[in-house]
Amino acid sequence: MDDHDSYQRRRQTFLTIFLAGVVVIGLLFVFTILTGGFLIYILLVLAAAGVVAGIHYLLWGRAYTQATAGEREEMEAEERAAEDDEGGFFDETRRPRHY
Repeated sequence: MDDHDSYQRRRQTFLTIFLAGVVVIGLLFVFTILTGGFLIYILLVLAAAGVVAGIHYLLWGRAYTQATAGEREEMEAEERAAEDDEGGFFDETRRPRHY
C-alpha cells in the first residue's frame, strides 16, 4: 500500500507542476503577443538584475560574512554566558516554578 500511496503522491505532484508550467507558458505567450514583445525585454531586464545581484553577493556579501565571523562567534559566546548566568544553579528543566 505504501508504494501505491507514494506513487499517487508523486503523480499528483508531477501533474500539479506540469499544469502550472503549461499555464505560465501560455500566459507568457499571450502577454508577449498583447504587449508586442515588450514582455521579453522586461524579463531580460529582470534576469540581468538577478545576475547582478548574484555577482554582488559573491563579491561583497560572502566576504562580509567571512569578515564578521569572529565578531559573531564572540556575540554568541557572550549570549551563552549570559544565559548561563541567568539560569543560576538550575537549568530550565529543573528551575522551580513561580506562579
